[in-house]
Amino acid sequence: MPREIAALRKAPVELGEGVAAFGYPLASVLSSSGNFNRGDVSATEGMKDDTRHMQISIPVQPGNSGGPVVDYYGNVVGVVRHKLDAMMVAAVSGDIPQNVNFAIKEIGR
Repeated sequence: MPREIAALRKAPVELGEGVAAFGYPLASVLSSSGNFNRGDVSATEGMKDDTRHMQISIPVQPGNSGGPVVDYYGNVVGVVRHKLDAMMVAAVSGDIPQNVNFAIKEIGR
């Protein structure tokens, strides 16, 4: 049983801020002990300027959804939500987007 839990940060995230995520992506293929990745806040809003979300550059795979996004002090700033559908974007634009991922933000506010 953990002795402490991560605190929810009250201040909003900032553009370019370093963040990290832990999860169990592709658990049947990758490490069953989990994966830790770092990235940045790429945009303080999600798709179509959705202010409930933020865009993050942390690599996200199936199994990361629902995992915490933390600042470099260990405070929770969001929850991994989803990644951009690369195949759909490629079909429309002819380009394959990379590391376009989203998290629900400001869960403690």
